[in-house]
Amino acid sequence: MFRALTLYALSARQLIRRLISHLGEELVIGSCSLILVALFYYIFSDFIAHEVQAISPELSQTLGTALAFLVLSASAMKAGAYLCISLAQPEQFAAFAARLGESPRVLTYLRLLWLPSLLLYFYVPSFVLVSCGFVHWHTENYAGAFACCLLITALSWGVCRIQENKGPQQLTLLSPSPWKRITVIDHPLITMWWWRFQQLVFRHPRARVFLLLGSAGLLLTNYCLLKSAADLLVVVAAYFTGIAVAFSLILFIADDCKSLWIEKECGVSHNLFFASLELLGLSIGAVFLVLQGSLMGLVWGFAAPPTLGGLLMLKIVAIMITPSCIVPALALQIDGKRPGVQMISVILVSLLLTTAIFAQLLSVLLLPLVSSYGRSSQRDRYYYL
Repeated sequence: MFRALTLYALSARQLIRRLISHLGEELVIGSCSLILVALFYYIFSDFIAHEVQAISPELSQTLGTALAFLVLSASAMKAGAYLCISLAQPEQFAAFAARLGESPRVLTYLRLLWLPSLLLYFYVPSFVLVSCGFVHWHTENYAGAFACCLLITALSWGVCRIQENKGPQQLTLLSPSPWKRITVIDHPLITMWWWRFQQLVFRHPRARVFLLLGSAGLLLTNYCLLKSAADLLVVVAAYFTGIAVAFSLILFIADDCKSLWIEKECGVSHNLFFASLELLGLSIGAVFLVLQGSLMGLVWGFAAPPTLGGLLMLKIVAIMITPSCIVPALALQIDGKRPGVQMISVILVSLLLTTAIFAQLLSVLLLPLVSSYGRSSQRDRYYYL
C-alpha cells in the first residue's frame, strides 16, 4: 500500500510539473473557459429565475431540473471516458509503471486511489454549478443524483472499454475527390474537403453519434410542426438539431488537430486548411438543410397551410444551420484540441445569433460577418498547433 501511495504522489507531481511547464497556456485557456462558463451560467440562471418564473413557476422548476440533469449527465459521461483513458492508455502513468515492473497488486491499489480523485475532479464542479444555479434539492435528492452519476460513469467507461477492445477493423479505402471523374481539375481544396467529409460521416464514432442525435432532432422538429406545437418548442427542437451537428464537427476538428503535422509536411497552408473547414461546415449544414426542406414538404402536405407560416419555416432553417456554420470561426480561438471549450463557446455565440434570428430573420446576415471576423482573428494559428 505504501508503494501505491508513493506512485500516487509521483503521478500528482507529474501533473503539477506539466501544468507549470505550460503555465501561460493553461492560464489563458482556464481564464477563457471560466469566462464562458460564467456567462453561460448567468444567461441560464437569469432566464430561469426571472423570465420563465414569471410565466410559470412549475415550468421554471422543470426547466431547472432538466438543465441540472444535462450538466450532471455530461460530467458523468466525461468522467467515465477520462477514467478509461487514464487507466488503460499506454502513455498514462499506470501503464508506464507496469512497464517498469510494478506488481499488478500495487497497480490495482494505485487505480483505487485514482478513482475517487477523478470522480471528485468531475463531480464537485458540476454539483456546485447545479446547486447554485439550477435547483435546490434535499439531501436525498443529491444522493439519488450522485448514484445516477455513478451509473452513467460506469456505463460510459464500459462503452469506452468495448470500443478499445475491438480488434482491427477492415476499412475500405476512402474514394478520391468526386470532381476528379467530372473534370481534369483536381483542386486541393475539394480533395481536402471530400476527405474530411468522408472521415466525419463514415470513420469518426463520436461524431457519428451526434449526427444521429441531429437526425433525431430533425424528426422532432418536424413532428412539432405537424402537431402545430408552440413556436418556441419548434425553435428549441431546431436549435438542438443544429447544436448536435455542430458538436460532431467540434469533436472531429479536435481530433483532426492532433495530426495536422502531416498536412503541414505536405505543404498545406493555413488558408487552405481553414477554407476546407468552412466548406465542411457549410456542406454538413447543407445536407441537413435539404433533409429539413424535404421533411417540411411532407409536413406541409399533411398539415393545413394556415398552421405553418413561411416566415417561421425560414427561421427554423436558419436556426438549424447556424451552429454548424460558426464552428470554423471559433475552432482555433482558444484551443482547437479541447472540444469542451469549443462546445461552450459555440453554444454561447449560437444562442445570441439564433435569438436574433428568431426575433428578426434579417439577422441571418450576421453569419458572414462572424465568419469573416473568425477568419481574420485566427490568422496563421494553424501553424502553431
